[in-house]
Amino acid sequence: MTFNATSLNIERLLRCGFVDRIPLRSGSERRRWVFVTKEVADKLDNDEHNFPRASAESGIAQFSAGHLVYVSRNRAKNTHLERLVGVDEVWAMCFRRPRPGGRLLGRFIERDVFVGLGAHDRHDLAGANYTFRAREAIALWDEKLNGVNPVRSDDLSQYLSGVYRDVDRGD
Repeated sequence: MTFNATSLNIERLLRCGFVDRIPLRSGSERRRWVFVTKEVADKLDNDEHNFPRASAESGIAQFSAGHLVYVSRNRAKNTHLERLVGVDEVWAMCFRRPRPGGRLLGRFIERDVFVGLGAHDRHDLAGANYTFRAREAIALWDEKLNGVNPVRSDDLSQYLSGVYRDVDRGD
C-alpha cells in the first residue's frame, strides 16, 4: 500500500518539526516511512556522534522499501524491530553492526509510519536505561504530539504492511 495523498498524521509530523528520513539510495518505491526528531536526524547525519550511521541508513532504507523485517513483541534476539516489554508502545529499530550497534526508539503513529524519538548506542541502553530512555521517548511524543495516540494492537498487520516475519510466532 502506498500513499497517493499525504496522510493527516504525516502532515502533523511535518508541522511538528519531524524530519522525513528519505533513504539515501532508494531504488524501489517507498512503502513505509520513518520520521525522526531534529536531534535524531543530527545523529544520523553527523560523524561526531557515537552511533552506527551506515547501519542505521541501511536499516531505514530496508524498512522504507518494504523489504522483509524480522519483528518481535517480546524482545527476541536478531530482529530488526522489537516492541519493548513493560512500556507503552515503544519500539526499537535495531542496528546491530558494527557492535555494539544502535537503537532508534520510537512509536508508530499509523500503519507503516514509524516515529523515531531517540537514537542510542546499544551500550547506553544497558540495564534500566532501556526503560528510562523509553519513558523519555513517550514524554517527547506527548510533548510534540499532544493528544495523538500511538498504534496499539496485538496484530502486527496494524503496524506494518508488506513483508515481515513475526519471530514470536515463528511465521
